[in-house]
Amino acid sequence: LEDGGFIEEWREKQQAIIAERDEGARKRHDETVEKARQEIDKFYDEYNEKRDKRVQENRANQEIELQQATTGNVWERTLRQIDIVSKSVSSTQAAEVKSVRSPPASSRSGQTQSPFSLEARGGAFGSRARESVEAGSSIQIRDTTRMRELLQDLKKDPKAPGIEAKS
Repeated sequence: LEDGGFIEEWREKQQAIIAERDEGARKRHDETVEKARQEIDKFYDEYNEKRDKRVQENRANQEIELQQATTGNVWERTLRQIDIVSKSVSSTQAAEVKSVRSPPASSRSGQTQSPFSLEARGGAFGSRARESVEAGSSIQIRDTTRMRELLQDLKKDPKAPGIEAKS
């Protein structure tokens, strides 16, 4: 019978130890959950502040761009749009610009080209873009410098179409 009393006493101690561990685990769990909720709330507060700030900046920029879009002649507005697109492409080109055009079939097969062919004169995308493809580059960027030069000439020419219709 002594063994039965010893076992009972041991079981009670074990249950008390287990109850203490369970209570400690519950407290740690509750603290972790509360801390996670606070971190989530903090994250969303910061996110909403940043989003609101971006919205305000975008609205201000949109008003400025709208004013600029309605001033000047058609060629000035076109040049501004090219500049905007060029800036947005240059900021993302390192990661996302993909090849627009593969090298001409004649250069891949080793055949000679006619000096009058489109590819020999610089192709539809300009000689710089073609050279980057020939150099083995996987990224090809359209060269807009010639187009910009033409549009700047049109902007300066008082007899160019669209100059008389100033906004």
